[in-house]
Amino acid sequence: MFYYYDDIIPQGRGLILHPGALGDCILTLKLADFLKSQLGLSSIHFCGQMQNISFFPGRTSIDRISDIASANISRLFLPSKDFDPSVESSLAEKFSFYDWIISFMGEEGSDFEANLAVTACLSCTPEISIIPAAAPGDYEGHISHFYLESFFNRKLVSLEAFGIDNPHKYLHQQHESLISPNLNDVHAGREILHASRVELKGSERLAVICPGSGGEFKCWHIENFIQAAKMLAAEGLKPIFLLGYVEQERLSSSDINRLEHAGAVLSGLDIDQVVSLLTHTDIFLGNDSGVTHLAGLMGLPVLAVFGKTEPNRFSPLGGRAEITVQPEKSFAEFSEESVMDVCGRLKTMLD
Repeated sequence: MFYYYDDIIPQGRGLILHPGALGDCILTLKLADFLKSQLGLSSIHFCGQMQNISFFPGRTSIDRISDIASANISRLFLPSKDFDPSVESSLAEKFSFYDWIISFMGEEGSDFEANLAVTACLSCTPEISIIPAAAPGDYEGHISHFYLESFFNRKLVSLEAFGIDNPHKYLHQQHESLISPNLNDVHAGREILHASRVELKGSERLAVICPGSGGEFKCWHIENFIQAAKMLAAEGLKPIFLLGYVEQERLSSSDINRLEHAGAVLSGLDIDQVVSLLTHTDIFLGNDSGVTHLAGLMGLPVLAVFGKTEPNRFSPLGGRAEITVQPEKSFAEFSEESVMDVCGRLKTMLD
């Protein structure tokens, strides 16, 4: 469907479907911001895994969220000849009255796309874009740019009808942050620190260290994090280790005991609580992980330690986020030289 500029209705609604992990969802926020700030949509609904997106409304361009697990979306993968949208009432309700639908599920030209289109068109005629969740191996840019470029290339004519003649210029727009915590988050973060018996004395500053990631190969050696925490403490910072569910299972009791001797250890926090904790954070150290992307787009000073993964593609966004790429051996093993390098970078960022 094509709109013409003079006929634009500034009340458009958008839907993003993404079943991915925390970092994957966060890295779509630049696309969501484009839909709001440039395309002028009045509201955006994000359908994903609730544990990864629960903090979106009120803090990002996303206005509403829903659980992808309860949406019965797997029905859209049926062969088109077996799919009858007239009997899919729950799906018809899910996709009703959207002007733009962007899916990170399915493929272009697939039964999924056809089924999604006929279901959505029961109530209106939205613009539908199927965007690959992963960039091809030869893509050299950032994954957030890949999402935007994919959308632009698929919908260039439609965007021009909205008066957006050169959407690619948005790729170069810098964002200090795209996640804005609220006062309730600040209060909740203070309560988390109090409950964890973490007290900042005088001018002491808080360093949150997240030593985990969804993939173990992305993790700087745990001993490097421990020694970095000790060096930060010697410089007058208060180190806190933030452990997710994966790290609680992956790390041995000996590892966790050594973490506890180097700083406070917080575990079992949901993502809303993590946002609250980060509102009190002066500097953040982590791997290529979802929480690192979260801290970066909150505008915090972030240092992400990279090893095997590609920083050009997966570096954290945000005006104060930086990366360091460590040699493979010193990334995978304890390396005093690596620790000194990382702590030197952190000190420079704090000065």
